[in-house]
Amino acid sequence: MAINGFYNCTPPRFGPLCQYSLDIYQSDDLTLNEMIHDYYLHEYQLTTLTCYIHLECDRGSISLCLDWSEICDGIVDCRNGIDEEPCWQLNINQCEDNEYRCENGQCIDKIFFDDDSNVFECLDRSDEKLPYRHTFIDINSEPTFSKEDIKCSNRNMLILVKMTSSCVQHRTGLIEKLMFTDKPQNISNDCWLAILCQWNTKILSALICDDISSDGNFTEIINQTCPDMLYMPSSPVLFGHIYFLYTKEDMLEPNLYIPEPRYLCYNDQLCSGFYLNRTLFTFNNATCRRPEDFPLQFPLNGFNRGAWNSRYALRLFTQLHQCNAVNYNEPLRCNTLDVYKCLNSSKCISKNLLCNGINDCDYKDDEQCSSIDHLCLNSELYHLTRCTTKDYCISPALVNNGICDCGFNEYNLCDEEDTSERDTGKYISFPTICDRFTELIPVEIGERYETDETECEHWICNNSYTRCNEFWNCLDGADEVDCDPSPPLPCPLHHHICISPKTYQLMCLPFKQANDGNIDCLGATDEPQLCRSDDFPGIHANIYYSDIDNFFRQRNIDTERQPMMISFSLGKMNNSIKTNTTTIRLPLPINQGIIHQQQQRCHRGLLLRVWLDYEKNLTTETCLCPPSFYGNMCQYQNQRISLTLKFQTYADSRQILFAIVVLLIDDSDDRLIHSHQQFSYLYIRDCDIKFNMYLLYLTRPKDEKKNYSIHIDVYEKMSLTYRRSFLIPIQFSFLPVHRVAVQLNIPRTTDTIERCVNHHCIHGQCIKYSDHRNGTTFCRCNQG
Repeated sequence: MAINGFYNCTPPRFGPLCQYSLDIYQSDDLTLNEMIHDYYLHEYQLTTLTCYIHLECDRGSISLCLDWSEICDGIVDCRNGIDEEPCWQLNINQCEDNEYRCENGQCIDKIFFDDDSNVFECLDRSDEKLPYRHTFIDINSEPTFSKEDIKCSNRNMLILVKMTSSCVQHRTGLIEKLMFTDKPQNISNDCWLAILCQWNTKILSALICDDISSDGNFTEIINQTCPDMLYMPSSPVLFGHIYFLYTKEDMLEPNLYIPEPRYLCYNDQLCSGFYLNRTLFTFNNATCRRPEDFPLQFPLNGFNRGAWNSRYALRLFTQLHQCNAVNYNEPLRCNTLDVYKCLNSSKCISKNLLCNGINDCDYKDDEQCSSIDHLCLNSELYHLTRCTTKDYCISPALVNNGICDCGFNEYNLCDEEDTSERDTGKYISFPTICDRFTELIPVEIGERYETDETECEHWICNNSYTRCNEFWNCLDGADEVDCDPSPPLPCPLHHHICISPKTYQLMCLPFKQANDGNIDCLGATDEPQLCRSDDFPGIHANIYYSDIDNFFRQRNIDTERQPMMISFSLGKMNNSIKTNTTTIRLPLPINQGIIHQQQQRCHRGLLLRVWLDYEKNLTTETCLCPPSFYGNMCQYQNQRISLTLKFQTYADSRQILFAIVVLLIDDSDDRLIHSHQQFSYLYIRDCDIKFNMYLLYLTRPKDEKKNYSIHIDVYEKMSLTYRRSFLIPIQFSFLPVHRVAVQLNIPRTTDTIERCVNHHCIHGQCIKYSDHRNGTTFCRCNQG
């Protein structure tokens, strides 16, 4: 019998030969997983860019590179438009009836729509209702789907346009800095540095500027070394072809910030619709005109001295969006049912861009959305949402975006935001009548105003709808006594459990002492009328707070709120005060300098120390990269598939443990397996679980001439009985990151496996994939 040995590593060493360690090691009491978790709690602050290098993108600067999120984000970043060129296929993509269509055209199973506001199945995050204030993401956790495989698109940020669709906040600032440090080849170093110092850009240190001119006067250097006109920055500011042009007069003027450009230069083949009969000239093969000749308005001097992009790029984005060359003039793409043809132009745009508050057509006809306009008169044809408070139509993308685009009605309720709350004042469910909350908008009847809470004197508050619903519908709480089969404190019948304001301990209170005008419980929870108003509340006013909330939160006790909508369930509820015992492990402090140093060395990866010779203390460093990155510094962004799976089973299989095998395959004759994952599934344990996994390609970059699919086999784990196989085709091979979210139904045990005839299956059986619409088949090989 063979003898197998193993190494018992002493912390902080780990690995099969104890040859690895992490410099973030803090304590022998922490596991490796806990150390990694604590490390990623610190915000990611990059000082160099991570790049997607599998698309040859010319951004007009050797210092700038493309982020994967900038491909098919609706904004041209490359000067040749290659980052948006194939994306029209996404714009016209249609989903199945059981799928939800993301704003970017991606399709996911409907079960994933609006299911978790912290986890996104759409790359553009449109499957969850996110107000504009949640546009940015603080990346201070492990590099998982929810942080890495999402976009913070410019189209959702009209209040603050970034220079990227990456959700890494510091990337925009770093891009701006690199744009101004990248000097054109035909400009001398002295000229470029003098301008940056003259304009007080903060890009250069004061020491550098002092070396150039000790007295802070850069006029002579600019006069002698700079041309009469130059682009600043040297790369396009927006849309891959718009530049800022400054004259020497502008360069000589000292400023506290970068001044307004004297001219804007652009490719006149990509946008028009501006003022005619204005003085135009050509500079470096671009058409140039003054900002006021577009017209374009920048903030007045002395106002809005914020970041450079918020002063200028934001205005370009909103006022010159028709110059975004994502919209093409090719007849093949314009002659489809899913596009809108701009007036007086050969340009066409996706119908999904209509009435979204951004001009895409040269003459702005895509935003003429009043009820008398062509678009709104044909709202169903163009998939628009009609406002009820005003004669206007909006894009469905603006519904529930956290901004009231249609306006407020007479009750201060937003027309298109959160339908359930908006309709609360008009429609109520039967159990909400006489529940002590005024939810129906007052209606004048016989010279008096009636609501759902008038003439309730004879209404029984303790009834089948209110009994044990975890809320006091009776003022003395009679409908909530004796509901808890396992109370946290044993009390006599007809008693409430509350917290004593004297001892801060749980106590028993006879329900007849509730609502008697005397405060017996902490926060006056026994006197609900002290915190009430009978007026119609409007949105969210059903929620009220008291000092007791602080007590509950400090002790991890759930406090119940009156629900906005009440169902007609007659079943009893759980206990009204629920105590949760949770062990919280506070992370040990890590030296911030070490964290920052390692972030610059490995970006979103981990710095790993490899011991070459322990006795001689010889080590080397390398980076452990997450699946989303690669490179010796984890500086390159990986092509990948991020897969989310949920499963459903029939009653006859809910006690069976399944083995799930996931394969990423290509369409070659060998059906080459690129990567694989395996896990188990048990319905009673995993019915609500999302299984998240990365699938990577064998080659880098992937072969775009091949088609890829996800092949999934399901076995009964104990008996290894084969149950079924599923196939998920991967569409749109030009995308760097594919986000796939699917729920699969495991067939019944009695369902027969559909077989087929294929003479090429020499050593196996021809099997049809389960639920595949095209009847796709494969050869399931025999063992051996």
